[in-house]
Amino acid sequence: MLVFISDLHFMDETAGKHNISAKAFKKFLKSIKVHSDKTKNKDKEAKIVFLGDIFDLLRTEEWFKEKEEDRPWGNNTEKMKKRAKIILEKIEKKNKETLNLLSRIELEKQLKDTHVEIIYIPGNHDRLCWIIDELKEKVIKLLDLNTSNSENFKHYFYDLKYGVYASHGHEIDSFNYAGGSGYSDKDYKKTPIGDLIATEIVTKIPGELIKKVKIKKFMLNHLFL
Repeated sequence: MLVFISDLHFMDETAGKHNISAKAFKKFLKSIKVHSDKTKNKDKEAKIVFLGDIFDLLRTEEWFKEKEEDRPWGNNTEKMKKRAKIILEKIEKKNKETLNLLSRIELEKQLKDTHVEIIYIPGNHDRLCWIIDELKEKVIKLLDLNTSNSENFKHYFYDLKYGVYASHGHEIDSFNYAGGSGYSDKDYKKTPIGDLIATEIVTKIPGELIKKVKIKKFMLNHLFL
């Protein structure tokens, strides 16, 4: 059995509470069990492929604590790496119950007598989880990845047995992919303009508007007192 999961966008909630609740995943896992039973899953195998943007390291206000050169589109500094590590740790805390549900041990409990292999393919919002070694190690631990499985941290998933080729898909989006048609590691490492848009516009503007609305309400309340 082959299952694809993408775009969960687990966040640290500094830019708003947008995380999916653990209850939703409990229902999802029950659904996987039903499908596994229906197909009779003769090989007693389940490949769970996380197909990008599982962790969202861009939509967070944590980056505003750093200078521009120490943000993801800056100079790849040590400060950037440390801040990214802090963000991933916060994401883990905010989504601890859900991440536990998605661990290999818990998945095998749900599917019963089935060998579960979890595979991780990075997207554009979790690009740093592939580039920064410490973050990569953290993801391996959080998702209980098999370190000897060469399918992990590639830019695509290919399985001849299932007749499947899959990628996150940001390669066809010029805003979120800055590389060329060679699709090499070097291409994927290039910082796309979408990183800056996600943080400086999508994250910052709503926060600034909320602050201004609060200030305006405060001034109006005191004006009529």
